[in-house]
Amino acid sequence: MLTRIRSRFQLSKGEKAYAAAFAIVMTVSGVLTVFVMAGVNSGTGPAAVALPLSGWTVLAGVIGGALALYAARGWLGALGVLGWMRAFVGGIAASLIASVIAGTLISPIYGTFYAPVLLATQFIAFPVLAVGWFAAIFGAHYLMTILQKERFVGFSEDEAARDLTAPLSVLSRVNLYHRTD
Repeated sequence: MLTRIRSRFQLSKGEKAYAAAFAIVMTVSGVLTVFVMAGVNSGTGPAAVALPLSGWTVLAGVIGGALALYAARGWLGALGVLGWMRAFVGGIAASLIASVIAGTLISPIYGTFYAPVLLATQFIAFPVLAVGWFAAIFGAHYLMTILQKERFVGFSEDEAARDLTAPLSVLSRVNLYHRTD
């Protein structure tokens, strides 16, 4: 009984990779939010905004990154060259979505409208930030392809090891269980 309950909570290799993809994008999004907000706070002149850099700023970036990756998940994880091109478009969409969500959580009116502009200007001023963001997105895309491969095959390698029909020949599996390996 306990084994059955524990087996329901075990993640396959692809599901673990999917969770790692979310963790990577959320971390990079939180760090990127701090860099953008530090650029806003260091500005001088009448247009400078005095918003505190706090734990809420980091949390807003993490939430924005998670929701953006969730919204752009249809663009990520596809196999092949077309999948990488779709990942690039998904990375652009995810950056806009993440900036709008994080900006809204930090400053509801001002942040909603100006966060995508601030992110774009930081990407232009510091291309290393853009490279870091897209490296995280492409890394997440690669990790999401592992789950796509599992779904394409029908089961994970871990599941194949627990498969009770593994000792049977391929012909027996096809005839008895209508499943090819």
